[in-house]
This record gives sequence, structure tokens and C-alpha cells, in this order.
Amino acid sequence: MYEKFYNVRTNPFALTPDPEYLFLSEEQREAMASLMYGVLARRGFSVLIGDAGTGKTTLLRTMMRSIPESRVVFSVIVNPTLTASEFLRTCITGFGIPVGESPKDVVLSHLRRFLVRLHEEKKVAVLVIDEAQRLSTELLEEVRLLTNFETDKDKLIQIILAGQDELGVMLDRYELRQLKQRVSTRVHINPLTAQSVAAYIRYRWNRCSSEPLPFDPAAIVSIAEMSGGIPRLVNSICENALLLGFAQGQKNN
Repeated sequence: MYEKFYNVRTNPFALTPDPEYLFLSEEQREAMASLMYGVLARRGFSVLIGDAGTGKTTLLRTMMRSIPESRVVFSVIVNPTLTASEFLRTCITGFGIPVGESPKDVVLSHLRRFLVRLHEEKKVAVLVIDEAQRLSTELLEEVRLLTNFETDKDKLIQIILAGQDELGVMLDRYELRQLKQRVSTRVHINPLTAQSVAAYIRYRWNRCSSEPLPFDPAAIVSIAEMSGGIPRLVNSICENALLLGFAQGQKNN
């Protein structure tokens, strides 16, 4: 709508998790490095926790794009509110394994053969579960059992659970202690600092425009305060400010 008015190629503050616009703070760089290491070193279980809107999904997508397809095969579950049988089928079909309506033992047999073959090819199978705070206790147990696929030295499947802060609370429950004990990598993304919010806004703007940033320092301070450092809220505030400026014919906010 306002791209021509501001002379931008695309919307710099879109709410979709586009890896092209991922701003990596020092904390996020460390988080992505930890996740990549957990995957490539076959550590088994990794957990990524952060408040809603802190950029977990974008971080995951960037990590997945950063590892060559020749080394890793991903299966991604974005809506984990499933039954146990639906969960297993979604997991396995995500790896490209057709299982139809096969019973559970047959499905798991297909998965094991697939994982063994990948291991022989020196590839890593990774199951990514987003919004993992929505997993039921039953499904978390299914996830734990998947880590039983292993050789004497390596886990055959790597699992990343990504979710909001409630996920950390869930994993601390006594009945899930066996699952928690298997977590080798646990990283937490915090909201951006005020300084990082300023860098974040400039970074996203410069990705799509050579024009001067339309927000003055005072406006950026206000955006940092109003958003609490949550990138999704920063985007929403900036987007609305640009729309208002466009409506008023004013390029500087």
C-alpha cells in the first residue's frame, strides 16, 4: 500500500516470519549456534523457549536454511494439537515416508528403517515441533520414546521443541522428568533491549530501502518502551506508524 510512498521494495515490518529479515542479536546468534550444534553433533533433544513474538519461528527457519540439504532432513510440525496416531503420521510423512493407515508398529518400523538408512548416508534426521507448549503429556511421552531410536554412539533422530515460556514450566513437572533428563541443549530468547530494538528497526528498514529511516531517535525510544522489546510488537507498531504517516502524507514519524 505505502511501498511507493516510502520508496521501499517490500513491507519492512511484515508480521510473517521471513528469515530474510532475521535480525540476530548476540543472544539469538548464540541460540542458533547452540541449536545447530545440537543437531549436527547428534545431541538428541534441544529446547528453544521464548515469549510469544520473540522470533522463535524465524530463528528456526533460518537455522533450517543454514544447514545444507545434503546433511539434514527435516520434518516440521507446526500444529501439535493432535492425537498420538496423528502425531506419528504427521512426523513420518514430514520425512517423506508414505505410511497410509498402517498400524503404529508398522509406522515405527518404517521410521526406524528410514533413520538407519539416513545414518548410513551420514545424514541427520531432525524433527522440529513448533508451539510445543501445546503438546499434551501423552504426546510428550511419544516424543520421548522417539529418542529410543539410537545406535551405540548416536541418536538416530534429533528433536527440537520450540515453545513459549509455558514449555519450560511443563518440562519442570515431576512426571516429565525422564524427558527433561534427555534435553542436551536448552536455550531461551529474551525480548530485545532498547539498544537492540533500535538496531532491529534500522536493520529491517535497510534490508528493503536506501531511503533515510522514517523514525527519529525519540520515536524509536517510544517504540522500544511500548513494545517491551518483543519483535512482533515492534513490527506492529512500526507498521501502523507507517500507515498513519502514509495517510497523512508525512514520511517522518
